Amino acid sequence: SDFRVRKGRVITWLRFLKEHHPDYRYITISQDRIHTLPVDDDVSSSFTSILDRDPAEEGQGQPVSDELPPPNSQSMVPNLNITTTEMDRIMQDITGRKPPPPCLPAPSIRKTPIDEASGKDRIFAMAFPTLYPTGRADFNTPRLRKVDLNDYARHLMCFHDGRFGQHPRWRFLVFNILMRRKANSSARFYVSKASGLKDLSRDELAEALIADEGLLPYIVRQGSHLTGTRPFWNNKSNTLQALARFLSPSMSPVFVTLSAADMQWQDLHRHFPGFADLATADDRTRRTFVWDGVQKNPHIVAHYLAIRLRTFTEHVLRPLLGFTDSWDRFEWQARGSG
Repeated sequence: SDFRVRKGRVITWLRFLKEHHPDYRYITISQDRIHTLPVDDDVSSSFTSILDRDPAEEGQGQPVSDELPPPNSQSMVPNLNITTTEMDRIMQDITGRKPPPPCLPAPSIRKTPIDEASGKDRIFAMAFPTLYPTGRADFNTPRLRKVDLNDYARHLMCFHDGRFGQHPRWRFLVFNILMRRKANSSARFYVSKASGLKDLSRDELAEALIADEGLLPYIVRQGSHLTGTRPFWNNKSNTLQALARFLSPSMSPVFVTLSAADMQWQDLHRHFPGFADLATADDRTRRTFVWDGVQKNPHIVAHYLAIRLRTFTEHVLRPLLGFTDSWDRFEWQARGSG
Protein backbone atom coordinates (compact mmCIF):
# COMPACT_ATOMS: atom_id res chain seq x y z
CA SER A 1 0.00 0.00 0.00
CA ASP A 2 1.16 3.55 -0.77
CA PHE A 3 0.09 4.59 2.74
CA ARG A 4 1.85 1.88 4.72
CA VAL A 5 4.26 3.41 7.24
CA ARG A 6 6.95 1.50 9.13
CA LYS A 7 8.72 3.61 11.71
CA GLY A 8 11.95 1.61 11.62
CA ARG A 9 12.25 1.93 7.83
CA VAL A 10 11.59 5.68 7.97
CA ILE A 11 14.30 6.23 10.59
CA THR A 12 16.81 4.10 8.68
CA TRP A 13 16.13 5.94 5.41
CA LEU A 14 16.32 9.41 6.94
CA ARG A 15 19.65 8.63 8.57
CA PHE A 16 21.00 7.16 5.32
CA LEU A 17 19.89 10.18 3.29
CA LYS A 18 21.31 12.63 5.82
CA GLU A 19 24.69 10.88 5.59
CA HIS A 20 24.89 10.13 1.85
CA HIS A 21 22.50 12.43 -0.05
CA PRO A 22 23.75 16.03 -0.60
CA ASP A 23 20.22 17.47 -0.77
CA TYR A 24 19.25 15.90 2.57
CA ARG A 25 22.52 16.57 4.38
CA TYR A 26 21.22 19.53 6.36
CA ILE A 27 17.81 18.21 7.35
CA THR A 28 16.77 18.04 10.99
CA ILE A 29 15.11 14.80 12.07
CA SER A 30 12.33 15.57 14.55
CA GLN A 31 12.15 12.84 17.16
CA ASP A 32 8.74 14.11 18.29
CA ARG A 33 7.31 13.53 14.82
CA ILE A 34 9.09 10.18 14.52
CA HIS A 35 7.42 9.00 17.73
CA THR A 36 3.98 9.74 16.26
CA LEU A 37 4.54 7.26 13.40
CA PRO A 38 3.09 3.74 13.70
CA VAL A 39 5.43 0.77 13.99
CA ASP A 40 3.80 -0.84 10.95
CA ASP A 41 0.35 0.32 9.90
CA ASP A 42 -1.73 1.96 7.16
CA VAL A 43 -2.22 5.70 7.68
CA SER A 44 -4.64 6.41 4.81
CA SER A 45 -7.40 7.18 7.31
CA SER A 46 -5.40 10.24 8.45
CA PHE A 47 -5.85 11.96 5.07
CA THR A 48 -8.82 13.82 3.70
CA SER A 49 -10.61 11.68 1.12
CA ILE A 50 -13.53 12.05 -1.27
CA LEU A 51 -15.68 9.00 -1.99
CA ASP A 52 -17.94 8.90 -5.03
CA ARG A 53 -20.14 5.86 -4.72
CA ASP A 54 -23.02 5.04 -7.03
CA PRO A 55 -25.41 2.61 -5.29
CA ALA A 56 -26.69 1.42 -8.68
CA GLU A 57 -23.20 0.33 -9.69
CA GLU A 58 -22.10 -1.28 -6.44
CA GLY A 59 -24.14 -4.41 -7.04
CA GLN A 60 -23.11 -4.82 -10.68
CA GLY A 61 -19.56 -5.99 -10.06
CA GLN A 62 -18.68 -9.50 -11.09
CA PRO A 63 -17.56 -11.89 -8.34
CA VAL A 64 -13.80 -12.18 -8.14
CA SER A 65 -12.28 -15.63 -8.15
CA ASP A 66 -10.75 -16.70 -4.86
CA GLU A 67 -7.97 -18.41 -6.77
CA LEU A 68 -6.18 -15.29 -7.96
CA PRO A 69 -7.58 -11.93 -6.80
CA PRO A 70 -6.33 -9.16 -9.09
CA PRO A 71 -4.25 -6.37 -7.53
CA ASN A 72 -5.59 -2.85 -7.34
CA SER A 73 -5.07 -0.91 -10.57
CA GLN A 74 -6.15 2.48 -11.85
CA SER A 75 -5.91 4.06 -15.27
CA MET A 76 -7.66 6.61 -17.46
CA VAL A 77 -8.55 7.59 -21.01
CA PRO A 78 -9.27 11.13 -22.25
CA ASN A 79 -12.85 12.29 -21.70
CA LEU A 80 -13.65 14.11 -24.94
CA ASN A 81 -17.25 14.89 -23.95
CA ILE A 82 -16.48 17.43 -21.24
CA THR A 83 -18.72 20.49 -21.57
CA THR A 84 -16.42 22.88 -19.69
CA THR A 85 -13.75 24.15 -22.08
CA GLU A 86 -10.21 25.36 -21.40
CA MET A 87 -11.41 28.93 -21.93
CA ASP A 88 -14.07 28.51 -19.23
CA ARG A 89 -11.52 27.15 -16.77
CA ILE A 90 -9.01 29.91 -17.50
CA MET A 91 -11.63 32.62 -17.04
CA GLN A 92 -12.81 31.03 -13.78
CA ASP A 93 -9.25 30.96 -12.50
CA ILE A 94 -8.22 34.50 -13.37
CA THR A 95 -11.50 36.07 -12.21
CA GLY A 96 -11.52 34.22 -8.89
CA ARG A 97 -14.77 32.36 -9.56
CA LYS A 98 -13.15 28.94 -9.50
CA PRO A 99 -14.04 27.03 -6.30
CA PRO A 100 -10.95 25.98 -4.32
CA PRO A 101 -10.25 22.24 -4.52
CA PRO A 102 -10.27 20.10 -1.36
CA CYS A 103 -6.82 20.36 0.18
CA LEU A 104 -4.80 17.89 2.20
CA PRO A 105 -2.79 18.87 5.27
CA ALA A 106 0.87 19.31 4.39
CA PRO A 107 4.06 20.57 6.04
CA SER A 108 5.15 24.16 5.57
CA ILE A 109 7.17 24.87 2.43
CA ARG A 110 9.98 27.24 1.55
CA LYS A 111 9.04 30.80 0.68
CA THR A 112 11.10 30.79 -2.52
CA PRO A 113 9.51 28.44 -5.09
CA ILE A 114 11.69 25.99 -6.96
CA ASP A 115 12.52 27.35 -10.41
CA GLU A 116 12.11 24.36 -12.66
CA ALA A 117 13.13 26.25 -15.81
CA SER A 118 16.43 27.56 -14.41
CA GLY A 119 18.04 24.13 -14.42
CA LYS A 120 19.72 24.78 -11.06
CA ASP A 121 17.51 22.89 -8.61
CA ARG A 122 18.03 19.14 -8.38
CA ILE A 123 14.32 18.41 -8.38
CA PHE A 124 14.58 14.75 -9.41
CA ALA A 125 17.03 13.79 -6.67
CA MET A 126 15.09 15.75 -4.06
CA ALA A 127 11.64 14.46 -5.02
CA PHE A 128 12.60 10.79 -5.52
CA PRO A 129 15.21 9.80 -2.92
CA THR A 130 14.43 6.10 -3.41
CA LEU A 131 15.45 6.42 -7.07
CA TYR A 132 18.47 8.64 -6.33
CA PRO A 133 19.61 7.35 -2.90
CA THR A 134 23.00 9.08 -3.11
CA GLY A 135 21.80 12.11 -5.09
CA ARG A 136 23.81 11.20 -8.17
CA ALA A 137 22.64 11.38 -11.79
CA ASP A 138 20.05 14.13 -11.32
CA PHE A 139 19.16 15.75 -14.63
CA ASN A 140 20.37 19.18 -13.46
CA THR A 141 23.73 17.89 -12.22
CA PRO A 142 26.56 19.78 -14.02
CA ARG A 143 28.03 17.72 -16.89
CA LEU A 144 30.73 18.07 -19.50
CA ARG A 145 28.18 17.40 -22.25
CA LYS A 146 24.61 18.64 -22.47
CA VAL A 147 21.99 15.91 -22.11
CA ASP A 148 18.50 16.28 -23.58
CA LEU A 149 15.65 15.46 -21.19
CA ASN A 150 14.10 13.06 -23.71
CA ASP A 151 17.34 11.09 -23.97
CA TYR A 152 17.84 11.23 -20.20
CA ALA A 153 14.37 9.85 -19.51
CA ARG A 154 14.61 7.18 -22.20
CA HIS A 155 17.92 5.93 -20.79
CA LEU A 156 16.64 5.74 -17.21
CA MET A 157 13.38 4.08 -18.27
CA CYS A 158 15.57 1.27 -19.64
CA PHE A 159 17.86 1.19 -16.58
CA HIS A 160 18.95 -2.35 -15.78
CA ASP A 161 17.17 -2.72 -12.42
CA GLY A 162 13.87 -1.31 -13.73
CA ARG A 163 13.28 1.04 -10.79
CA PHE A 164 12.69 4.14 -12.92
CA GLY A 165 10.35 2.45 -15.38
CA GLN A 166 8.36 0.81 -12.59
CA HIS A 167 8.01 3.90 -10.41
CA PRO A 168 4.36 5.06 -10.46
CA ARG A 169 5.09 8.82 -10.54
CA TRP A 170 8.58 9.53 -11.89
CA ARG A 171 7.60 9.26 -15.57
CA PHE A 172 4.72 11.68 -15.04
CA LEU A 173 7.06 14.35 -13.66
CA VAL A 174 9.19 13.99 -16.80
CA PHE A 175 6.09 14.19 -19.00
CA ASN A 176 4.81 17.29 -17.19
CA ILE A 177 8.17 19.04 -17.54
CA LEU A 178 8.25 18.31 -21.27
CA MET A 179 4.68 19.57 -21.66
CA ARG A 180 5.41 22.77 -19.74
CA ARG A 181 8.47 23.39 -21.89
CA LYS A 182 6.37 23.10 -25.03
CA ALA A 183 3.73 25.38 -23.54
CA ASN A 184 6.32 27.98 -22.52
CA SER A 185 7.89 27.87 -25.97
CA SER A 186 4.51 28.41 -27.60
CA ALA A 187 3.70 31.23 -25.17
CA ARG A 188 6.98 33.02 -25.87
CA PHE A 189 6.37 32.78 -29.61
CA TYR A 190 2.85 34.18 -29.26
CA VAL A 191 3.89 37.02 -26.95
CA SER A 192 6.73 37.95 -29.31
CA LYS A 193 4.09 38.60 -32.00
CA ALA A 194 1.60 40.31 -29.69
CA SER A 195 3.56 43.23 -28.30
CA GLY A 196 0.64 44.39 -26.18
CA LEU A 197 0.92 41.30 -23.96
CA LYS A 198 4.53 41.76 -22.91
CA ASP A 199 5.30 42.29 -19.22
CA LEU A 200 1.67 42.14 -18.12
CA SER A 201 0.77 41.42 -14.52
CA ARG A 202 -1.90 38.87 -13.63
CA ASP A 203 -4.54 41.56 -13.12
CA GLU A 204 -3.64 43.30 -16.38
CA LEU A 205 -3.84 40.01 -18.27
CA ALA A 206 -7.27 39.29 -16.76
CA GLU A 207 -8.51 42.72 -17.87
CA ALA A 208 -7.17 42.15 -21.39
CA LEU A 209 -8.90 38.77 -21.66
CA ILE A 210 -12.21 40.20 -20.45
CA ALA A 211 -11.99 43.21 -22.77
CA ASP A 212 -11.11 41.22 -25.92
CA GLU A 213 -13.32 38.15 -26.38
CA GLY A 214 -11.26 36.92 -29.32
CA LEU A 215 -7.97 36.91 -27.41
CA LEU A 216 -8.51 33.84 -25.22
CA PRO A 217 -9.70 31.50 -28.03
CA TYR A 218 -6.63 32.47 -30.03
CA ILE A 219 -4.35 31.71 -27.08
CA VAL A 220 -6.03 28.33 -26.50
CA ARG A 221 -5.50 27.40 -30.15
CA GLN A 222 -1.78 27.83 -29.62
CA GLY A 223 -1.93 24.67 -27.47
CA SER A 224 -3.10 22.45 -30.32
CA HIS A 225 0.40 21.00 -30.66
CA LEU A 226 0.57 19.96 -26.98
CA THR A 227 0.08 16.20 -27.16
CA GLY A 228 -2.91 14.90 -25.21
CA THR A 229 -4.68 18.22 -24.58
CA ARG A 230 -8.23 18.82 -25.79
CA PRO A 231 -7.11 21.45 -28.35
CA PHE A 232 -4.68 18.81 -29.67
CA TRP A 233 -7.42 16.19 -30.09
CA ASN A 234 -9.85 18.72 -31.56
CA ASN A 235 -7.24 19.74 -34.10
CA LYS A 236 -6.61 16.10 -35.04
CA SER A 237 -10.35 15.48 -35.35
CA ASN A 238 -10.86 18.49 -37.62
CA THR A 239 -7.92 17.44 -39.80
CA LEU A 240 -9.23 13.90 -40.24
CA GLN A 241 -12.77 15.07 -40.97
CA ALA A 242 -11.49 17.49 -43.59
CA LEU A 243 -9.45 14.71 -45.16
CA ALA A 244 -12.44 12.34 -45.22
CA ARG A 245 -14.71 14.91 -46.90
CA PHE A 246 -12.45 15.07 -49.95
CA LEU A 247 -12.04 11.33 -50.48
CA SER A 248 -13.49 9.93 -53.70
CA PRO A 249 -15.82 6.87 -53.65
CA SER A 250 -12.91 4.74 -54.84
CA MET A 251 -10.90 5.77 -51.78
CA SER A 252 -13.31 4.97 -48.98
CA PRO A 253 -11.73 5.12 -45.51
CA VAL A 254 -11.24 1.93 -43.52
CA PHE A 255 -11.54 1.95 -39.72
CA VAL A 256 -9.68 -0.87 -37.98
CA THR A 257 -9.72 -1.62 -34.25
CA LEU A 258 -6.94 -3.77 -32.82
CA SER A 259 -6.89 -5.26 -29.32
CA ALA A 260 -3.78 -6.28 -27.41
CA ALA A 261 -3.50 -9.76 -25.91
CA ASP A 262 -0.86 -8.56 -23.49
CA MET A 263 -1.83 -11.17 -20.91
CA GLN A 264 -1.21 -14.00 -23.40
CA TRP A 265 1.75 -12.79 -25.48
CA GLN A 266 4.69 -14.75 -24.16
CA ASP A 267 7.08 -12.88 -26.45
CA LEU A 268 6.08 -9.73 -24.52
CA HIS A 269 6.44 -11.44 -21.13
CA ARG A 270 10.01 -12.42 -21.99
CA HIS A 271 10.99 -8.78 -21.61
CA PHE A 272 9.68 -8.53 -18.03
CA PRO A 273 12.38 -8.70 -15.33
CA GLY A 274 12.46 -12.15 -13.73
CA PHE A 275 10.96 -14.07 -16.66
CA ALA A 276 13.84 -16.58 -16.64
CA ASP A 277 12.80 -17.72 -13.15
CA LEU A 278 9.44 -19.03 -14.45
CA ALA A 279 10.89 -22.10 -16.15
CA THR A 280 9.74 -24.41 -13.34
CA ALA A 281 6.86 -22.30 -11.97
CA ASP A 282 3.25 -23.48 -11.79
CA ASP A 283 0.32 -21.84 -13.63
CA ARG A 284 -0.76 -19.74 -10.65
CA THR A 285 2.71 -18.26 -10.26
CA ARG A 286 2.91 -17.57 -14.00
CA ARG A 287 -0.44 -15.76 -14.06
CA THR A 288 0.54 -13.66 -11.06
CA PHE A 289 3.86 -12.81 -12.69
CA VAL A 290 2.19 -11.79 -15.96
CA TRP A 291 -0.40 -9.60 -14.23
CA ASP A 292 2.21 -7.90 -12.06
CA GLY A 293 4.48 -7.47 -15.08
CA VAL A 294 1.81 -5.65 -17.07
CA GLN A 295 1.04 -3.38 -14.10
CA LYS A 296 4.62 -2.60 -13.11
CA ASN A 297 6.19 -2.23 -16.56
CA PRO A 298 3.93 0.04 -18.62
CA HIS A 299 6.97 1.38 -20.49
CA ILE A 300 7.80 -2.12 -21.75
CA VAL A 301 4.19 -2.84 -22.71
CA ALA A 302 3.73 0.49 -24.52
CA HIS A 303 7.00 0.16 -26.43
CA TYR A 304 6.21 -3.42 -27.39
CA LEU A 305 2.72 -2.49 -28.62
CA ALA A 306 4.14 0.34 -30.73
CA ILE A 307 6.66 -2.02 -32.36
CA ARG A 308 4.04 -4.72 -32.91
CA LEU A 309 1.55 -2.28 -34.46
CA ARG A 310 4.20 -0.79 -36.74
CA THR A 311 5.30 -4.26 -37.88
CA PHE A 312 1.72 -5.48 -38.38
CA THR A 313 0.87 -2.38 -40.41
CA GLU A 314 3.97 -2.66 -42.59
CA HIS A 315 3.82 -6.39 -43.33
CA VAL A 316 0.07 -7.17 -43.18
CA LEU A 317 -2.29 -4.20 -43.42
CA ARG A 318 -0.45 -2.12 -46.02
CA PRO A 319 0.14 -5.00 -48.50
CA LEU A 320 -3.44 -6.23 -47.99
CA LEU A 321 -5.32 -2.92 -48.24
CA GLY A 322 -2.84 -0.95 -50.36
CA PHE A 323 -3.34 2.33 -48.49
CA THR A 324 -0.93 5.27 -48.52
CA ASP A 325 -2.12 7.43 -45.61
CA SER A 326 -2.97 6.25 -42.12
CA TRP A 327 -3.52 7.62 -38.63
CA ASP A 328 -3.54 5.63 -35.42
CA ARG A 329 -4.25 6.29 -31.77
CA PHE A 330 -3.65 4.21 -28.64
CA GLU A 331 -6.27 3.89 -25.90
CA TRP A 332 -5.58 2.15 -22.61
CA GLN A 333 -7.67 -0.39 -20.75
CA ALA A 334 -8.58 -0.11 -17.08
CA ARG A 335 -5.76 -2.43 -16.08
CA GLY A 336 -3.23 -0.14 -17.78
CA SER A 337 -2.58 -2.04 -21.02
CA GLY A 338 -3.42 -1.14 -24.61
